[in-house]
Amino acid sequence: TVGCDPIGAGNHHINQAFFHQMGSHVIGNQRDIQKQAIEEHLQIISALMDGDAAAASRAVSRHIDHTAVTVEPLIFKHGKTY
Repeated sequence: TVGCDPIGAGNHHINQAFFHQMGSHVIGNQRDIQKQAIEEHLQIISALMDGDAAAASRAVSRHIDHTAVTVEPLIFKHGKTY
């Protein structure tokens, strides 16, 4: 439906900027985590360029799951939240 924005896609650039800034703050200069994120993004882009929606969906799901597992302990370490 035109005008329907159930997940805030219209604010994607704001959401993306927020999560990038938060990720940079929490992760810092941990190259292994940064490298993994770049590789995951490249897998997503490759699947999209190939027109393979199913592969892109799987790659996005893996990236979200991996990010949650990796970043959550960093966000909540020592009882602190950001």
